[in-house]
Amino acid sequence: VPPPSASGGPQQPAMLEPCGSRAGSELRELSRALDGFEHGRGRTTTDWQLLRKLAAVGLPVYPVAILQRCLPLLSAALVGHLGTTEALAAIGLCNVISNITGVSWLHGLSGAISTLSAQAWGAGSYRAVGVHLQRGFLILLCFADLPLIVLWLSCE
Repeated sequence: VPPPSASGGPQQPAMLEPCGSRAGSELRELSRALDGFEHGRGRTTTDWQLLRKLAAVGLPVYPVAILQRCLPLLSAALVGHLGTTEALAAIGLCNVISNITGVSWLHGLSGAISTLSAQAWGAGSYRAVGVHLQRGFLILLCFADLPLIVLWLSCE
């Protein structure tokens, strides 16, 4: 648990700044701007400044999300050039099965973990964040990863 600050509340842990990137300083500026806005100290930034700060943090993630959504399309396009309709049907079926049994299952469980961790962080309970993450990793390993490995390896 972090030591208390001068105001008596828990001290915020320092954000890690990524190597060779401005993301850490931009996140700190954004955090300060939002903190002043939420706690009634008046609006320290205009809406456009806040939007620019949010865009500076969020826009680098956008191309990764788009490319991640294009992976099934890319694999279908590559297999489609083989010329057989059976291969294209197989890759389509494979994408559907992996999305139903793997991606959606893991995404749902990890979404629950991130929600609980965010609530604990917002409440200032930093120890609970670690507990939620450790339990979440254990749950994902036991109830998602290992059964999926067995399921996918048993397919013919």
